[in-house]
Amino acid sequence: DMLDGKIARKYNLITDLGKFLDALADKILVISVMIAFVELHRFSGWLLILVVVREFAVSGLRMIAAANNDVIAARMVGKVKTATQMVAISYLMFEPLLLKIFGFGFTGYENLGINAVTIVGDGECDVVCTTTDGTYLSSACKITSANTMAIVRHTPGERVYVPVNPVPADTVLEEALRYVGKIPYIWGGTDLCSGVDCSGFICSVYERFGVNLWGVRTDLYLAGVEVPCIEEAKAGDILCYPGHVAIYDGNGGRVHAYDEGYMVLRDTNIGGYYTIRRIIE
Repeated sequence: DMLDGKIARKYNLITDLGKFLDALADKILVISVMIAFVELHRFSGWLLILVVVREFAVSGLRMIAAANNDVIAARMVGKVKTATQMVAISYLMFEPLLLKIFGFGFTGYENLGINAVTIVGDGECDVVCTTTDGTYLSSACKITSANTMAIVRHTPGERVYVPVNPVPADTVLEEALRYVGKIPYIWGGTDLCSGVDCSGFICSVYERFGVNLWGVRTDLYLAGVEVPCIEEAKAGDILCYPGHVAIYDGNGGRVHAYDEGYMVLRDTNIGGYYTIRRIIE
């Protein structure tokens, strides 16, 4: 971009189209990378919306000006904004390398897969978790043995097998949380021991409470009764999205089998659902 500008100025090749495309190219680059980061859970969706709205507003003003034969070229403030975005994007891209070389990086991840467990002998254990999104960040915490299940040791790439507790939890949400970070998403999967897809996860969890949803597995938006709004939703209700379903946690989050390459996870990206269904009052 800098070289293009220098060449244009040196040979007097500056045009109105060039001024317009100079700003447009930066927008396309930044927004495309941000969309990729949202998909990787490295960037918040609402921040992306703010950026897109701002860019549409600025581009709209430029088009109005162009219709009046005026050209609004990129100014220094805009270039500083773009440079700041480029630095932030570059950091997010190279963070895994920085972490490995220098030992620092962003550590605000919530959905971590279990990597190792050390039993200390008094009903507690240290759990060391490592992210699986390419950053390989690690964090440790203490948990008690209550409401946990044993996980057999396995090597990377080996099929996961989680012995399911024969006694279901007290609530649908508590039962769903037992599998967070423990079993992977498998398309078509229905086994809480080895892997599930989004609808298979919900049907399997509810089956633990004697509720058979298998007949409407692909049409869970028809199951139970509709909840009018998220404010009236309760933990255990089903959030239905186009091509996806999740269990609402009652506190602005959800538990679900997200996609291939992910373990069952809990997150707060609940937007985009088109109906909420209640199965158990």
